[in-house]
Amino acid sequence: MDINATLFVEMVIFIGFVLLTMKYVWPPINAALENRRVHIEEGLRQAEEGRLRLEESAEEAKKTIEKAKLQAKKIVDNADSQAATIVQQAKDEAMTQKQKIVDSAQQDINHYIALQKEAISHEIVNVASTISEKLLGEKIDAKKDIAMLNQLIKAKGNE
Repeated sequence: MDINATLFVEMVIFIGFVLLTMKYVWPPINAALENRRVHIEEGLRQAEEGRLRLEESAEEAKKTIEKAKLQAKKIVDNADSQAATIVQQAKDEAMTQKQKIVDSAQQDINHYIALQKEAISHEIVNVASTISEKLLGEKIDAKKDIAMLNQLIKAKGNE
C-alpha cells in the first residue's frame, strides 16, 4: 500500500464533506426526523386518549342502557299493577251493579207478588160473594162481604 498525497487530499476532502454534511445537510434531516417523531408520538397519544374515551363512552352507554332497562321494567310493572287495579275495580263495580240489578229485580218481584196476592184476594172475595148470593138467594152488602171474607182469610191464614 502506497500512501501518497492523494490519500491525504482525499481524507481532507472527505472530512470537509462530512463537516459540510454535518453542518448543512444533517440539521434539516434531523429536524424533519424529530418533527416526524413528535408527530407520531402526538398521534399515538391522541389514539390512546381516543381509545380511553371510547372505553369510557362504552361503559357509560352500558350504564345508560341498564338504567333504561330498569326504568322500562318499572314502567311495565307499574302498568301491570295499574291494569290489575283497573280490572279489579271493574269487577267490583260490575258486582255492585249486578247486586243493584238483582235487588231491584227482587223488589219488582216482591211488588208484583203483593199486587197479584191483592188481586187474587179481591177475586176470591168476588167469587165468594157470588157463591154466597147464590146460596142465600139475596144480595149481601159489598162492605159486609169484604169484611166477612177478610175475617175468613185471616182465620185461614192463622191456622
